[in-house]
Amino acid sequence: GGIWASSDEAVATVDENGVVTGVALGTSTISYKVTEQGCEKTVTMEITVQTCSPGGSLLITNPMIRQRVKGGGD
Repeated sequence: GGIWASSDEAVATVDENGVVTGVALGTSTISYKVTEQGCEKTVTMEITVQTCSPGGSLLITNPMIRQRVKGGGD
């Protein structure tokens, strides 16, 4: 396995399974780091959290991350 992280948890959090949750409007970088046999690889992706309705529900606008947030059954 690897380690998920958010560069700004005030904007978006990510859990140990890689599920991203928008917390507030803004931009954050989500990263996933794997270390195996002394080699380290990190993949990052910038996301933007914005409101998608006047009611204020949050939408994560990066399509790859959005698919991960929605999960398998949606």
